[in-house]
Amino acid sequence: MVCRGDKTPKELSWSTGVTTPNTVYRSSQVHYLQRMLTNYRDNLLLVEERMSEYVLFNEIPLQLIKNKRQVEEKVRELEAQLKEGGKL
Repeated sequence: MVCRGDKTPKELSWSTGVTTPNTVYRSSQVHYLQRMLTNYRDNLLLVEERMSEYVLFNEIPLQLIKNKRQVEEKVRELEAQLKEGGKL
């Protein structure tokens, strides 16, 4: 058997620091998701502030409770997408 050199893959010296369209696209997605997450967290605070105006829990309108659950779910989804690297 004839050995013709090392066949293991190596990183190219010029490949580091090169910005490809994929990385630009990915960073814009992450930025977009971060802005959405910030907005949904702000919305959650507003819903909780409205809920705090009621003395008894059973006096809180069901729509407020539903809104809170929906916003919390959206926050969880966005956080999961950001953990995955910004995939929409």
